[in-house]
Amino acid sequence: MSDLIDTTEMYLKCILEMVEDDVIPTRSKLVTRLGQAAPSVSQTVERMTRENLLSLDDNRQIVLSKHGMERAVSVMRKHRIAESFLFYELGFGWAQCHEEACRWEHVMGDEAEAKMLDKLEGKPNPYGNPIPGLATRASTGGVSSTEILHEYSGEVDSVSTTIHSLGEQLQVEESLLEQFDTAGVRPGQAVTLSRTDGFVRITSQAGAIDLSDDAAQHLFVTR
Repeated sequence: MSDLIDTTEMYLKCILEMVEDDVIPTRSKLVTRLGQAAPSVSQTVERMTRENLLSLDDNRQIVLSKHGMERAVSVMRKHRIAESFLFYELGFGWAQCHEEACRWEHVMGDEAEAKMLDKLEGKPNPYGNPIPGLATRASTGGVSSTEILHEYSGEVDSVSTTIHSLGEQLQVEESLLEQFDTAGVRPGQAVTLSRTDGFVRITSQAGAIDLSDDAAQHLFVTR
């Protein structure tokens, strides 16, 4: 897999993921999310700054340039189209689509992207995420499961809602996606949120899964 990864695109996509999650992009957060050494991240950010893909503001926060945002949107769009194509057209398991799409996003040409998109005929992304750059596929957005629980804390023991989407951070580990799948925690499924022994418990008709607050903040539900 490493042979197919474009480092620049990987960084741009990671920064866009943070923007989507309302997380302020910084070099330290790139270190955490990418699992790379701080000096390596700093060198890559400096190179991308010279290439006019991003800049650091007065608070040392990463800001994508117009060109950087266009490239980030392009790679994320290819990634999510690939996820959908793998799931609906090629019959990949729900838990396997993300990792394979990470390979496809760096090698997919514009013509292939367009043909795959036409073939999908408007089907939603299997993880519930919008396909960026396509106004007709825009998502109405969800709210973090931890935020919903905080809003109702002290009022009720549990909150009934519907899964909206799984953030990119929850898709990194195939084994975790398999746990979601087994528990029936997928976009469009009715669930109940509650707190149990310091964890967020998500319960569906098929089962339940417990998440830390850090993980649960990337699970989005409908309000």
